[in-house]
Order: sequence, then C-alpha cells, then structure tokens
Amino acid sequence: MVGYYQVLIKEGNQATVISNSTAANLPPVMTNSFVLDNNSSAIFPVSVSMVTAGLNQRLIFELWMFNSTTTSFGYTGLWNQIWINVTAT
Repeated sequence: MVGYYQVLIKEGNQATVISNSTAANLPPVMTNSFVLDNNSSAIFPVSVSMVTAGLNQRLIFELWMFNSTTTSFGYTGLWNQIWINVTAT
C-alpha cells in the first residue's frame, strides 16, 4: 500500500511540549514530502539555519501521513529530535 507522508522539522527548546499524541505547537522551518510503498523508507538531506542562539535548542522531526478520507495530513505520533547548542546566528 502506497502512502503520502510529510516530515515537519521544527525548532524548539526545553519548554517545547511534544508527545506521541500531541505535535509540537510550532511552525515548521522545513517540510519534506514523499511517497512510500509498504515496508520502504526514505533518506533526505536536512540543512536548517537556526534563528535563535542558546543552549539546549532542538530540532524536532514529526511524521505526518495523508488521510484520503479527510483529505488532510494527520500527525502519526512518531517523532524524534536532535539536541544542539547554538553559539551564534
């Protein structure tokens, strides 16, 4: 079965709330869209310029999937993050 997916990349910090049921309430700084067949994967490069200097910043990666019934993307509850320190902007 083929699915249409998006990875939303968001810039957050320690106070950013995210869980398996709630997406981070932040605008995406980057979006990658792709079509995947069943049991397949995708690899894509990410180049993001951080806009805020500070310690314990993080890039959040959220997986969203297109729902053909509602004709919109929905948060899958799958996410990951990279913690970084931004020393200059």
